[in-house]
Amino acid sequence: MVRKKGSAKTGSRRKAQGSLTSEKQVEEVEKWMVKGSEAKDPKEALKYYKKAVEIDPTDKCIWQTLAETYYTIFRDVHPDEKAFEEILKEILNCRQKVVEIAPNDVDSWIDLGYQYLEYTEEPQEAINCFKKAIELSPNNAFAWYWLSETYSRIGENMQNALEAAMKLIKIDPTCSDAWLLLGTIKHTMGDPQKALECLENAFQNADWLEIEYTLAGCWEWLGQGFEDLGSYQRAIQCLEKALEVVEPERRSLVFTAFAGLYKKVGDCYYQKMFTAYESLFELVPQDEAGFLELKKEFEAFKTLIDRLSGKFTVLKM
Repeated sequence: MVRKKGSAKTGSRRKAQGSLTSEKQVEEVEKWMVKGSEAKDPKEALKYYKKAVEIDPTDKCIWQTLAETYYTIFRDVHPDEKAFEEILKEILNCRQKVVEIAPNDVDSWIDLGYQYLEYTEEPQEAINCFKKAIELSPNNAFAWYWLSETYSRIGENMQNALEAAMKLIKIDPTCSDAWLLLGTIKHTMGDPQKALECLENAFQNADWLEIEYTLAGCWEWLGQGFEDLGSYQRAIQCLEKALEVVEPERRSLVFTAFAGLYKKVGDCYYQKMFTAYESLFELVPQDEAGFLELKKEFEAFKTLIDRLSGKFTVLKM
């Protein structure tokens, strides 16, 4: 899940908004927006919102609602489908319309920047959007986060990524997202000790903005960071916290992460690894890839037992 966005309120609108010149037009737009908000199928809702924007193309709330509705449809479209790219273009168009109508709307610039970052090959456009948001709101944590994240992904100027992350921490020194991002940057720049200190700050604060993930996802991401730096016990603690708050449909992913982590920890955690796999198969009994991985681990464990048994026999003799 990306940075948390509020959905546009489609059920009620201010009558002075946009370019409407008559009460009848206001009522027509209101009617289509209400129909869209009540529709159970997002594709059906889209038709109603399009009718509303035809009547009032200068209302940013309608364009925001269109973007969110397109995004709802997009999540169920396979990348290989023709509609995939078409829907992305529509979302980008809606986001662009919003900033044209409301150029001083900080959140809209962040949304547009995110769209460029995640779904186009134009990172510089994303940077421009985040910088515009910062120009409008210099202490906006989301804007600084995404500016740092964009520089980090480009990888060409990690110093810019570092400076943006440091600015974010100065704005909110207890923000776990900021410390986790800074730790990732420090790791990339070849400073694992500083990276570990940053991740520890993220763990101790546990004050998440949930910028890119759900709360459980934040703990999983932090756990992955500790795992990459070899701090396995902290990684296990993070996954335990993730398991406390994870959505039921994502529990299997956490158990998969547990299994891989226990494998790295060492022989004494084999039983816990097998237990994690057992929990995974209770949730996803048809997980063939997980089963094959478990089979491979079991064979490795059996080889270890045979080797240790041989040493024990030699000692007895």
